Amino acid sequence: MHPVNDAPVILAQGYSATVSEEGLPGGAPDTQGTSDTTDSTTASGRVVATDVDGDKLAYTLTAPTTTLTSGGAAITWSGSDSGTLIGSAGGKEVIRATIDANGQ
Repeated sequence: MHPVNDAPVILAQGYSATVSEEGLPGGAPDTQGTSDTTDSTTASGRVVATDVDGDKLAYTLTAPTTTLTSGGAAITWSGSDSGTLIGSAGGKEVIRATIDANGQ
């Protein structure tokens, strides 16, 4: 017999959140960049996962592997593999994503 530690399962995959620079003071107008349907500067939600083995789960954020830009400047990331991921462009913070121990 060889016990196996099964991987956690994320429930309700495929959801996304959209935020927009248009909602920021001095943000890019809707006529620039990628078209969106919101001027919201925040989004919130919850990641729900289970583990068949009953292991306690920990949530962290990882920096995107694709190049993203803000105002034409490449976003650089700090805090990868932690609960707070910060993106900066042109020396200024342009995005902050957080997740807590409960997946929120």
